Amino acid sequence: MPDTPLIFPRLRPLYDRLQPLAYTVLRVLAGGMMLQFGFKKLFLTGVGPDLAHMQNLGLEPALVWAYFVVAVEFFASLGVGLGLLTRPFAVMLLGLVTVMLVTVLIPRGEGYQLGLLWWGAFALIATRGG
Repeated sequence: MPDTPLIFPRLRPLYDRLQPLAYTVLRVLAGGMMLQFGFKKLFLTGVGPDLAHMQNLGLEPALVWAYFVVAVEFFASLGVGLGLLTRPFAVMLLGLVTVMLVTVLIPRGEGYQLGLLWWGAFALIATRGG
């Protein structure tokens, strides 16, 4: 860690030991949080809501897009969480979150804060990898 002025300098050894773990925790949590959405759609509720949204946006073939989104949510999130192919999967999730923010969350005017947090997390993971 560079010589950054600290409020509690005696904690520098702790910060130095925990720094490598912080990125892993971010990667696992970001992947795990997104994974739950893909899991739910893939194994429990189906792609119905995503399919309806794709049709409302005029994206055809809507069924193909809906399954693509669910597959990205599940498999890319799993890969990011496990640390497998993190850069390409993070780029896919970054694209997904960007579209989600622009087409759904920001126009709705609420609920976009978590999407912005995911965007930042997946942007960091895409640039750093690992």
